[in-house]
Amino acid sequence: LYTAFVYLPVVSAAVRSWNHTGPFQAVSYYGLETELGVQDGSNGFSCTWENPIGFYVQKAASLGFNSLRIPFSHDYVQKGNWKNLDILFDEVLKTNMSVVLDLHRIRATHQSAMPWIEGEVTFDQVLKSWDTILQRYASHPRLVAVEVFNEPQSQTDYTTWNSVARQMVQYIDSRYAEYDLLYWVDGIGWGGDISYINLEGNEWSDRVRYNIHKYSFNQLSNGQTWEESWEYSFNLHDHPPDKIVVSEWGWISDRPDQVEWATRFIEWLRKKGIKNTVFWNLTHLSYDTGGLLLNCHGDVDCRKLKMLKHLYDD
Repeated sequence: LYTAFVYLPVVSAAVRSWNHTGPFQAVSYYGLETELGVQDGSNGFSCTWENPIGFYVQKAASLGFNSLRIPFSHDYVQKGNWKNLDILFDEVLKTNMSVVLDLHRIRATHQSAMPWIEGEVTFDQVLKSWDTILQRYASHPRLVAVEVFNEPQSQTDYTTWNSVARQMVQYIDSRYAEYDLLYWVDGIGWGGDISYINLEGNEWSDRVRYNIHKYSFNQLSNGQTWEESWEYSFNLHDHPPDKIVVSEWGWISDRPDQVEWATRFIEWLRKKGIKNTVFWNLTHLSYDTGGLLLNCHGDVDCRKLKMLKHLYDD
């Protein structure tokens, strides 16, 4: 039985947020939300058949990231094999990085539109999954944020999702308020639109961050330019830049159209003062974007890294 977590100290919220007085310059490290997370004998995270988990944690830190976003599934929590996530949290302690936990999907095999699946998984069961995982990690000194549910899909309307997200944050905060976690709330339409997402007016609203996902292939389709679509979907009139997290975005370096999109998006983010971003993904095994690494050996896509450094430069 792996028990590395049990010796970790319970620390104050002030210590827990020690490295986030500035913006999130983060990267996702996926695997636990997929079948890798629930297979017996699997190390859970991508590329760990080549190198141990600590190799990729150290690689992310060496590239200048200050946080890791870790997607997981409801199925992963139900499986209850914490060994690999325990290892990751231990390895993060050797760096200057924090951790964001992201409830990425319900089933390990596919996305779901909302945080339940009719006839299979109830909303209450999904809330209990948050309770289960936070019972284990809420006191960890590097856990600073939770993304309550990834990418509610296009058929979800603002009113419904605002209500559901509010219930999720309220549930977590009622049990874990002492840890002063940030609550990341995604937009609708696969996360691509936060224009009318609003969880203000609660005692925990100062810790809400509005999450938006942007790729060249998920732009609004009403004839707008990229910049016009960003202006609409970010709604900076209602969402100040420091309340926004671009919690997924990325591109394929060998696709000139995607590189042009990313170049313009970076310049737009810089112009608008939006500094909290999470790159998708660390490892290369993403069909949509590849990764920052070219392979499991850890070779770096220097073209992507150069563009990211430009985004992070003041």
